[in-house]
Amino acid sequence: MKKILYAFSIGFFGACAYAIVNMLVAPKADPVIGLSFFAVIFVVCFIFALFDYDKKMKKKAEEEKRQAEKEQTDLCVSILRKNLKKMLKMGNNPLCTSLEQSQRLVDLGINTKTADMSYVLSHNLAPRLTLLIDTPNGLLRTIPAWSLSALINLLPEFLKENSTDYILTMLTNRVVYWQPEMDNLYESTEGCLLDSEVETIEWLVKEGRL
Repeated sequence: MKKILYAFSIGFFGACAYAIVNMLVAPKADPVIGLSFFAVIFVVCFIFALFDYDKKMKKKAEEEKRQAEKEQTDLCVSILRKNLKKMLKMGNNPLCTSLEQSQRLVDLGINTKTADMSYVLSHNLAPRLTLLIDTPNGLLRTIPAWSLSALINLLPEFLKENSTDYILTMLTNRVVYWQPEMDNLYESTEGCLLDSEVETIEWLVKEGRL
């Protein structure tokens, strides 16, 4: 109904505008011809308004959808940040990935520049390791290691599956990609959050998502 009223008003105003101009420019013009043009202009404006209304409604719907998605994304990011702060304060996680976990990440092709720590083998290649924040130059062998925060930085905040965004959520020892109205896309529950993140990264790489 709104569409018809909108089109009618546009057609009416367009025809009236023609009638006013016609009276000012050619006051002695044949009224039959004037009425014919009045009707033609009304119909043209009416049809134009029908298409224009659909275009405006489509644009409005798209803007509302984008706004809703933005609000949902902002809310999810806010929740995620709060969860991250809580996780970083938890003391049940190791300082960084173990030697075995570090090697797994390297073998998966994770960029070693994303690591924020390094295991350094002793000079006699004994299994004893030294953990350094900055790796000195000239050492024969080092293995990168990732802290909890470095692993978190590797995880995408969202994953898209069948046009649905799944949100990254972390609990005490669990990593989940979830969507309120769908089953979880992925979840990993290990002994601590760091272990769950390593498992999640391995899954992401194998799935071609990282």
